[in-house]
This record gives sequence, structure tokens and C-alpha cells, in this order.
Amino acid sequence: MKNDTVKIRIPRSFCYPPFYHEGDMLPLDIKTQDSFPFFYDVLYLSHDDQITTWPWQDIGSVEALFDHWKMISPQLKDAFHNRRGKHVQAIIILALANYIDLLFWINGKPVPTLDQSLYRDMVRLALIPVNAPDRVRYICHKPVHHASFIQLNALYDELRKKYVARKIRKM
Repeated sequence: MKNDTVKIRIPRSFCYPPFYHEGDMLPLDIKTQDSFPFFYDVLYLSHDDQITTWPWQDIGSVEALFDHWKMISPQLKDAFHNRRGKHVQAIIILALANYIDLLFWINGKPVPTLDQSLYRDMVRLALIPVNAPDRVRYICHKPVHHASFIQLNALYDELRKKYVARKIRKM
């Protein structure tokens, strides 16, 4: 059976471990977008005319990422508790990518890059947990450590609280 899925090369600015490496390709298939870190950010950078409403323009996308974390965090907690962190490496890396997306999307922006300027860009965001850039950097370097999971869980909780507080103030 022939695979006709169109693929684009991941831009160099997104080729940073643990997410992507030089030469990686992104299938342009909306059905599999949840499986690829920064799908919409890369698509926006490469083909900004493909979608009329981007996730950072839609509150439902932000809610979906929080819901996804709520669904997978017990599974990750169990894996780390039973010292099987390496078995959930792909899941934790995608959860980290989703968190970075959340940081930017909540602030109405796509993720601009994954290079070192990512952390400078994070500092400029209006809605961000304390020390988030340093904590995200640590998790990126050691995604399958239990301490990274603890940090990621705390970051999701802190961002959720800030997000809800902002929603209440806007009412």
C-alpha cells in the first residue's frame, strides 16, 4: 500500500533534542497531529496559509492540552513510581512539547523556535510560572528523570492556576 502523506522537513529552528533532529520530517496529516511535537507551530512557520484559525487563536486548543495532561499524568506518575520512566519517554517528551505550546498559545503566540532564544522568548510572555524557562531547560535535558516529571507536573499546575485566574478576571 502506497503512503501518499505529504511531509515537510522540520525547520532547523525546531531541530533540537529531545523533540526533533536534523533531517526529521513532519507528515502534514491532521489525523496524526497529536503525535508530533509542535505540529501547528512548524506548520505555521512553513505553510502559514494552510489553516484559517490557529490553536493560539482558539481557547478550545488550550483547554484540550490541559485535558490531555490530566489524562496522561496518572499514567506517567505510575511509570516513574515503578521505575519505568524510559518506557514512557515518547509520552513525556510530547507532554513537554505540549507544555511549551501552552505557554505560548495562552499568550496568543506560536512557539517561534526551539533554539536557545526559546528561553529568552519565554521570559517575555505575560502569563508564565516562576522560573519556567530554567525548569523547562532542565526537563529538556533530562526528560525521563523522575525529578523532571515532578517539575513538569508542577509547571502544568502553576500555569493552569494562572490561566484560570486570568479567565476569571476577564469575566
